[in-house]
Amino acid sequence: MTEGGLGFGEYANLFEQISDDNFAAFCDGLDLADADDQYALATVLFARAKRVGSWSMVEQALELFRRAASDGHVEAKRFLDDDLPVLLPRLKQKLQPG
Repeated sequence: MTEGGLGFGEYANLFEQISDDNFAAFCDGLDLADADDQYALATVLFARAKRVGSWSMVEQALELFRRAASDGHVEAKRFLDDDLPVLLPRLKQKLQPG
C-alpha cells in the first residue's frame, strides 16, 4: 500500500506509465482468473476512467475490484471498504450520465 495513498500499492506507478497506445498490450498479459491481475487491471481502469471521462469504465473497474476482493485480495478489499466510499460520490457527480 502506498503511504497516504489510495491503496493501489505497487500498481500506483502504472497510472502514468500506461498510455493509450500500450493499454491493450498490458491487458493481453493478464489472467483475469487471478486476483492480483484483476486488481492490477481494476486500478488502471479506475484511473483511466477519470482521465477519459468514462462511467462505464468505472463500473468495469469496480467489478474487478469486487472479484479480486472476493478472491481474498487484501488491497482490493481495503480499497472497496476505505477509499471507494470517499471517491465514488465525486466520480458519480463528474462522470455518471444524467
